[in-house]
Amino acid sequence: MRTPDDEVRPDTTGRANGRGVYLCRQATCWEKGLVRRSLERGLRNPVSNTDLDALKRYFIETVAPGVYHTGSGTAPAAVREAEG
Repeated sequence: MRTPDDEVRPDTTGRANGRGVYLCRQATCWEKGLVRRSLERGLRNPVSNTDLDALKRYFIETVAPGVYHTGSGTAPAAVREAEG
């Protein structure tokens, strides 16, 4: 979500003030939002590289562990770039 202070950050409650964009808990949603930058279209403004990096870290730390199990496939580009 984009806060009134123009910061982009996750809102796990869905109730924070600002413009929100929903990304499901599937890796493909995050890849489209972060790598293909569809997140910017939803927020109607560019997202800084700093905010994109923070969102990638959020995905890796909180979403990806529930999506990827050991040996169960390849991580999307967003994860590979952030880890690499």
